[in-house]
Amino acid sequence: MLYEFDDLNKLIDDMSRERFIKKIFGGSTDEYLRFITSIQHIENWKEAYQFMDLEFSRRNININNHRDAVCLTDIVFKKYFPLYQF
Repeated sequence: MLYEFDDLNKLIDDMSRERFIKKIFGGSTDEYLRFITSIQHIENWKEAYQFMDLEFSRRNININNHRDAVCLTDIVFKKYFPLYQF
């Protein structure tokens, strides 16, 4: 079953996207797009979380204590669990 949440681009609004690019990806739109494209193809939450954890670690971002990393993680979570309510 496909949900509208299968596409991260539909989940991330313009303001959040710009904030993620600036605060997580050092201002690089290309790196942000590479990340979104890569994670878009991951089929389960566990692997997606591991992918994000590696990406954030590489950028010296604590996935649990960085407000924008938490927000992006929550959005990606919705891709895998679209009916979950925060």
